[in-house]
Amino acid sequence: FTQVFFLKHILSSSPLAEVREAARTPALISIAMHALSAVVNIGEGTMMGCGNFVWLSVNIVVAALGYMATLQILPQRFGLSGVWGSVAIFTMIRLIGSLAFLVTKTPKAEKS
Repeated sequence: FTQVFFLKHILSSSPLAEVREAARTPALISIAMHALSAVVNIGEGTMMGCGNFVWLSVNIVVAALGYMATLQILPQRFGLSGVWGSVAIFTMIRLIGSLAFLVTKTPKAEKS
């Protein structure tokens, strides 16, 4: 979350108010995605460690399809923020798949 401390500097790095305003929402989305990406990386690393590459590949393919679908819609409506929104949806789909794996397929979950 160190990006939060630099947000004011990042958003003031351009002399143009339009550029600063256009960068605000994508910067906030990017900051939020870092926290989710950490959990996704743990989940995907666990999938690899358990040798469940089928689950991992299906998770990434579903997320990529969701990303490509939203990339056709969101940027036309929201511009640069729409592109980052598509990245956020890609990350959230991967997060859902990772959490589903951790809850249902890990050795500890299967013993319960």
